[in-house]
Amino acid sequence: MAGQDDWSEFEWNSGGDQQGWIYRRDRTIEVPVGAREYPEVAFLTVSFDRGERVGLPPPAEQAALCEFLEDAAGSLALEGVAVQVAEILKPGMRDLLFYTRSAREFGAIADVLVQHFPQYRLVYAVFHDPLWM
Repeated sequence: MAGQDDWSEFEWNSGGDQQGWIYRRDRTIEVPVGAREYPEVAFLTVSFDRGERVGLPPPAEQAALCEFLEDAAGSLALEGVAVQVAEILKPGMRDLLFYTRSAREFGAIADVLVQHFPQYRLVYAVFHDPLWM
C-alpha cells in the first residue's frame, strides 16, 4: 500500500441482492503508465469468510488481514519487484493489483506468502499487459 493514503474509489453494484464491488486506485503511484520496466499485471487475491462490508472479513479478523496485506504489498515494493496500483474489494475476497518487472520474481515472493500464510487462502496470477505498453 502507498505510504500516503490517497486512493480514488469507485463502487459498482449490479443490483439485485448481490453485494457490490469497490475499486480503489492508488493516486500516489510514481511509475508512469506504460513504464517498460513493469510490463506484467499481477493479481494477489485473498479470500475469506464474508464480513459485514464488501472487501472485509468478519470484524475479529479485519486488523490482522489488513496488516498482512500491507506487509505483502510492502514486501513486493521493497524488493522493487512490483508496484501496487489498485485493489478490488468484493464479497468474500480482495484482489491487490500490481505491475511487476518479472512474473518469475513476483511468483517466487507470492509462493512464499501462500506457503507461510495458509489461513488467508491466497492465490496469484501474472499476465502480460499489452494495453499498458
